[in-house]
Amino acid sequence: MTYEEKVQWLQRYQLEMQREKELVEELVQLRNRATAIEAHIDDIPKRKTNSDIILTAVASIIEAEKRLGDQIKKCGQIRSKTIEAITSVSKEREQLILRYRYIVGLGWEKIAEKVKICPKWCKTLHDKAIEGLEISRRGGDD
Repeated sequence: MTYEEKVQWLQRYQLEMQREKELVEELVQLRNRATAIEAHIDDIPKRKTNSDIILTAVASIIEAEKRLGDQIKKCGQIRSKTIEAITSVSKEREQLILRYRYIVGLGWEKIAEKVKICPKWCKTLHDKAIEGLEISRRGGDD
């Protein structure tokens, strides 16, 4: 894998975590809408029965919960594979930089502060760690 491909592979976890957050927000919105439907059920025109409206809202919530559950599982799998790859790096400080960057999602300034080095050296160590990174392609994890 090239440097860029390795970085892109490592970034999957943060991207999937963002998707998880979006699904949580969607679920919150669906629940809020369902609550609003219940509160104002008498104001809804009688084209549909009240139970149809509530059942539709509940079905939407159940589907969103399923999607969120699937996403949480996916994030866990990607996280495990990412951590496994990060631990293949021989130096502990470089592993730490990679964990802060790709698991925790910190920027260079914060990582450098936590590792107690300058940001430029942090980026240099990151690049060195990426070069030493071993990514297993078993199990279709691309």
